[in-house]
Amino acid sequence: MIERLPNGLTLGFRQLPGRQTARVCVASRMGSRYEKEDERGLIHFCEHALLGGTKAISSAEVKKEIELLGGGFNAFTSHDMISIEGDFTRHDCSRALDLVGELFFHPAFPKAFVDQERKVILQEIAMNRDDPWDTVSQGAYDLFYRGKGVGAAILGDEEALKTHNVTRVRNYWKRVSATSNSLIYMVGNLTEADMKYARERYADLPKTSGRCARKTTVYAGKRSVDTQDKDQVYVSILFEAPELEDQKGCIQAEVLSAVLGAGMNSRIWKRVREKMGAAYDARSSFDVFRRNGHLELSAALDPKKWEKAMDAMIDELRKVAHQKPPSKREVDCAVKGLVRSTTIMADDPLVVADYDMTAMAAGCREFTFDRRKDLISQVNQQGVRDIAASIFDSGEPTVQVLGPVDSDFFS
Repeated sequence: MIERLPNGLTLGFRQLPGRQTARVCVASRMGSRYEKEDERGLIHFCEHALLGGTKAISSAEVKKEIELLGGGFNAFTSHDMISIEGDFTRHDCSRALDLVGELFFHPAFPKAFVDQERKVILQEIAMNRDDPWDTVSQGAYDLFYRGKGVGAAILGDEEALKTHNVTRVRNYWKRVSATSNSLIYMVGNLTEADMKYARERYADLPKTSGRCARKTTVYAGKRSVDTQDKDQVYVSILFEAPELEDQKGCIQAEVLSAVLGAGMNSRIWKRVREKMGAAYDARSSFDVFRRNGHLELSAALDPKKWEKAMDAMIDELRKVAHQKPPSKREVDCAVKGLVRSTTIMADDPLVVADYDMTAMAAGCREFTFDRRKDLISQVNQQGVRDIAASIFDSGEPTVQVLGPVDSDFFS
């Protein structure tokens, strides 16, 4: 159930009778993709600073009350969204909404806490930089999107982080938490009283306007090498793919991705790992956003075989598109796997919440797992071939390589 209050605030409820718990989320559609060049990492910084309490409740008091309620508590930032959320017993929904909502709509952003979290985020950036998978993927995003919009690093960088002070955080958060951007979502064994309370609790927030997502421009065919002393060569290969608003195209792309590189029966796995012996791990993934989407082929490869293996990964997509379409068995296997995983996801309130909030952020559309399973079940061989051709023909792939490779390899 999705509805909108007169002040622009979007509410979403999913009742799961019989459960003893409920998840309470307050979020904004304004994720990191909205940041300008000098705002890099600012919304993620706001996420950390949110936990510093409100003018009425200190950070320590918030944490104490959450623990007394027995709830788990979390916050996250994505390119399309920022959310603060928690899991509580169903009897504590109203108080949980008070806590989470007040942190979101009335944060204090105390200077000492903001300065402390800056140090924490610097450690987070350093940790990510030590992960070669993250590094090579972000390098590919920087090429493919020129480091803007959905291609910009959510964490930002050290130089930008130094400029984000308390005043800047407070002013930026006013735009992020505008009622036209904001969502309140609850899932679990909800009562009518719980939903009524949510409607009334924040109905008097003043109506404020936010921003709309714009498509991030794609720059296909870019190549780059990050020479590092590694034992493997990491590659990330990006193709433009359907956006979140294209529901049918997204489902077809998911099936294609499963055929290409999801598990031991996938084409990339069989060719690159089993036939060539060039990798321990080679995979395909489909990442989707509002107005944007991309298919990523990635692997950690043997330094002596990496070039042929990388070409083989791209060649498998070409074959599906134009030469060797997927067999009925391949498509059936991928479809059945995705239907089963969807059935499992539908029993997990955390996953249900993520999917529902993504749908809400994309424009207040109802989302059901039955609908998702129906769309997956409708995908056939021709549908997979068509989406593969659309993706492969969208432009030359963008490739980022990290490892013991000549820096002039692509020149």
